Amino acid sequence: MVKIYKKTNTLMNIGIIGTSPIMAILAMELSKKNNVYLFEKKKVFGGAWSFFKYKKFFIHNKTNVIVPTKQKEEKYITDIVKYLKKKFNLKIRKNKKVYKTISKYKPRNIFIYDIYKIYDHLKKYNIKIINKNVTNISISKNKVFINNFEFDKVFIPTFVGLKKVKIDKNFYSFDFKKIISKHLVLITRKKFLKEFYYMENFNNYFDRALLKRKKSLYFFTARIKKKFKRLKHKELIKLSNFRIEKNNLLLSKIFKYENCYRDNLQIKKLNNLNKFR
Repeated sequence: MVKIYKKTNTLMNIGIIGTSPIMAILAMELSKKNNVYLFEKKKVFGGAWSFFKYKKFFIHNKTNVIVPTKQKEEKYITDIVKYLKKKFNLKIRKNKKVYKTISKYKPRNIFIYDIYKIYDHLKKYNIKIINKNVTNISISKNKVFINNFEFDKVFIPTFVGLKKVKIDKNFYSFDFKKIISKHLVLITRKKFLKEFYYMENFNNYFDRALLKRKKSLYFFTARIKKKFKRLKHKELIKLSNFRIEKNNLLLSKIFKYENCYRDNLQIKKLNNLNKFR
């Protein structure tokens, strides 16, 4: 995360780009003593953690999980769980089902979070939501400008679609690779797979998959491999040999997500903006 700001001892105007869970929580915490503006280009909050509503259920249409990626992160999990339960009344349960990943580090503590509940709390705070896409930022005379709004401090996520920053009279570009991922979401009345929580290299057509059960329904989400993105949802179901009866399938849909990916060098370049703190 990049932070750009001018020093001040008075009430600050703070800009936060994106509505991923961490940005939404940051906005709520900072709004207690500051004027906070939250930029989101889409109507749906959450970014890579966005969701849709099916009847009374909130379903994530991507396969992200919240787990430690290295040993030093494990010690924070208990505190994170306590904070989210106390602050947002999140329903959090420890995973007892199959969790398979190709990464070298195998987390010991895996929890399942109903992240969508975080967004119910946004309306309780004095946060101004601005539905604008942020692609350019300018910094001049210790001031930060986004779409003609002036800020004392700005928080930028690593994978934001920021293209250029103007610093005084000079322009600096920030490259990223635009990736359009596609996810197949299935909702069924009956179990059609052996139960698991999360799997990578799920099968020939999906590089990772997530399966949740809520009440009597099953919610399956899987990210489609690059070479099969052109296929329709019915083709993917047939090729995967899921054997779902017609009256058992309640929903079958493919969701698209645009990701502005940066490699380590591009992230390092973006982080250089921190020198303007």
